[in-house]
Amino acid sequence: MYFENNYESKTKRKFSYSPHFSFEYQVAAMSERIPLKHRERGVAIERKCLKILHSYLEDAIQARGVLEYFTSLSGKEHWHISNRRKISWSEIKTPYDLVLDDMEFWEIT
Repeated sequence: MYFENNYESKTKRKFSYSPHFSFEYQVAAMSERIPLKHRERGVAIERKCLKILHSYLEDAIQARGVLEYFTSLSGKEHWHISNRRKISWSEIKTPYDLVLDDMEFWEIT
């Protein structure tokens, strides 16, 4: 699992991973081990990556109070959102609750 911020050191500028995001500060989590909805396998590496993602998002929500969470396959970040939801972090009971469909966007408070 790999986390990357949205700062380009060569140009010394921030960029947006997707036009759907509204916040200046963004982080991409890249992993082939985080499944899309209905493609979960329940294997150890998948569980581990989802736990890492859950912990990262929990820390972020505690620090900021709100975050945008979006899933897309690489190269599709600009495509139309298939499902947009506003949810509370309290609705996230397990790391597997973070498994979204492709092009799904959540605002979490």
